[in-house]
Amino acid sequence: MMNERVKEGCKNCMFAPMNEGGTDFETPEKLEGLVELQYQYTYAEGKADADNETKIYKKKPTGADVTLTFLNVPTKTVAKILGKKYSKGGMETGIGDNPIPVALLFQETYSDNSYVNTVFYNVKLSRDENSVKSSSSDNIEFTNITLTGKAIPFTNEHVEGAIDFRIDSAESDVDQNKLQKFFEKVRYLSEEVA
Repeated sequence: MMNERVKEGCKNCMFAPMNEGGTDFETPEKLEGLVELQYQYTYAEGKADADNETKIYKKKPTGADVTLTFLNVPTKTVAKILGKKYSKGGMETGIGDNPIPVALLFQETYSDNSYVNTVFYNVKLSRDENSVKSSSSDNIEFTNITLTGKAIPFTNEHVEGAIDFRIDSAESDVDQNKLQKFFEKVRYLSEEVA
């Protein structure tokens, strides 16, 4: 009987700001309180029809839409990711806000105790509008924080036009060094890890 492998959850969410030169990413920082992470790849596609038939059809990835839902994110972290002004616990939203490009790292867990470490490169996030519920009922309702954005292709000395990189612990030939040291820095497929 074959063991079923079903995705169960997500953990170890981190972000790494892009460096000033735009060539790599800084050391990843933990994002606590992840409730849900969703991503959907986006594609450019086209076709050519002739003689009442489709003769050519092409579809290629252009990026990924990303949504992160948290129980809570520290104000200082939100300000950093969203490019907002921050001082002594206060955050200001203004017309000059400019979200910084980040790498998003996380681990998808599976029912057979395996996992897939994933990084999306070059993501800019924004915070969805917040609403606060009154607590006058007998039930306690919590309001989550949602960050949404898009991963776009990234190029440096290791990758050209990469959107993400995934490494699967269930693969028999997996690079154990790269797998175990995945969250120490932003990793790339072609990179050698000692």
